[in-house]
Amino acid sequence: MIVFCNAQTKTNPRMLGMGGAYSTVATGYSTIGINPANLAFNKSLQFGIPLFSNNLSFVNNIFSIETYNQINGANLEDLNSDKYYEKNDIFRLTKQQGLRFNLYNQMPIMNISKDIFAFNSDFILISNFGVPEAALDLLFNGISASADTNVSDIGKDFVFDFKEDILAVNEFSFSMGIPYENFGLGVSIKYLQGLFYLGIDYDSSYATLKVDSTEVSGSGRILLRQAIGGGGVGFDIGFITKRNETGWKFGFSFINLMSKIHWNKPNITRNLLGETIESYMPYRQNEYFLFQYEIDDVSAESFFGGGSLSELFKTTSYTVVEDPDSGLIRADTLANINLKERNLKDFTTQYPTFFRIGASKLFEGQALIAMDVYTGFSDSYNSYSNWKFSLGTEIFRFKNVIYRLGYSFGGNNSSDLSYGMGYVIGPFFGQKLHLDLALAFKNSILINQAQGLDFSIGMTWFK
Repeated sequence: MIVFCNAQTKTNPRMLGMGGAYSTVATGYSTIGINPANLAFNKSLQFGIPLFSNNLSFVNNIFSIETYNQINGANLEDLNSDKYYEKNDIFRLTKQQGLRFNLYNQMPIMNISKDIFAFNSDFILISNFGVPEAALDLLFNGISASADTNVSDIGKDFVFDFKEDILAVNEFSFSMGIPYENFGLGVSIKYLQGLFYLGIDYDSSYATLKVDSTEVSGSGRILLRQAIGGGGVGFDIGFITKRNETGWKFGFSFINLMSKIHWNKPNITRNLLGETIESYMPYRQNEYFLFQYEIDDVSAESFFGGGSLSELFKTTSYTVVEDPDSGLIRADTLANINLKERNLKDFTTQYPTFFRIGASKLFEGQALIAMDVYTGFSDSYNSYSNWKFSLGTEIFRFKNVIYRLGYSFGGNNSSDLSYGMGYVIGPFFGQKLHLDLALAFKNSILINQAQGLDFSIGMTWFK
């Protein structure tokens, strides 16, 4: 089984401040995960200071400050109410995806680059959770028996599409740039140390509810997978032109090619950290949770005919392990067996793959403008298979102070606006210290309409 856990896995304050227009602008270790070909013309030593660096992102698809104030305390039924809010406006915001929340955190561990070589290690946490569209429909509209067939739910199947995942991984990368006279190539080799994964198995899980004129029926099976300790590899490749006499530079890259994390296999993470990670998880190593329900032709007569709730709505739930030959086995029947040593069926999470292409123009001693177009290979988390366009600028004409502004549209967000700035301490003895931070509004250019925020802060030493 392959689970897609996709997100833009690399960012930093400079990239965020320029709206993501970064594929021809990145330098040093920041080229990893963006375009390693930029290392081909790198001539400095850079060292990231992890204690003062972090990247956070939180976004949803409904709530902003403005929307919350409109819905809070509003009457959703009475058009003549002093504070009325049209329910259908909520569903126009969801775009048939339900209520979704994405949370992302990237914490640098050790980042260093010297000339054409770079090493990078980051802790990355990616999560995606929410409420299915069908559940929102039932919550706000109930079950309609209207004579209008366009409104009535009679004969309708409610399908609950649960998409809940959380993935934690340490990403270790080694990159190298290969310079030529007028262009450069770059490659990154990555080891993906999976720490843990917790998510619903999309392939085998389902939940339905069917409404007829006299009764309701339905069934469901939700398998929640948990894995501790995984491993995989991936690659980045890139191409870049040398900045020409007019200040232009062009490039493209493929990020996280063939990147997968394999779980339920022996690996060093599980051996060294398995018990520690397990103490924070809801289930034991190699253990999943299975929930099943059945609603068998429930009618009004069923309720008033003396049937108990447990007879009308039958549910079972228990922990299981997945055997390669026998399938799912109840864990409580294996009480005397060491689950850590049992041979279990493995599964794979697909790490995000991206394609980026961009250009930038340098105005010597004044500013830099850049533009990027990029896309992911799937729709999940912050990744998207539709194209996104970014435009950014960096103004460095002022002594020791750098200003950044970026705008992007497309992808899963209608538009994002980002701001950033940097402060340079030095130079002293040929060395400089860069302090950078950036903030972006998600799905809006105004903070009161933003449906999320990105924040990034970093400190880098240059020589």
